[in-house]
Amino acid sequence: AEVYIDVGSTEENKRIFDQLLEQRASIEQEFGESLNWERNETGKASWITYRVAPLGYITPDDERARLQEQMVAAMVRLEAVFGPRLAQLDG
Repeated sequence: AEVYIDVGSTEENKRIFDQLLEQRASIEQEFGESLNWERNETGKASWITYRVAPLGYITPDDERARLQEQMVAAMVRLEAVFGPRLAQLDG
């Protein structure tokens, strides 16, 4: 699950990422777990990710429904945490 930051300009993407990064402690506390913060210094976009499960595409068939539920729950949590913050960013 991820928040992918690409609004068109590299500078704006980095500015948005940096504003969110300033809130990292409160974001991760509200989310309930650590997130992976990737500013991607050499590229245009940046992203913030949460890895749901270590297996991914090799998840056994009998575990896929549970994995999908975890992925959906993580996306709902990301939206709840980042949605209001993204709406209130300077700029």
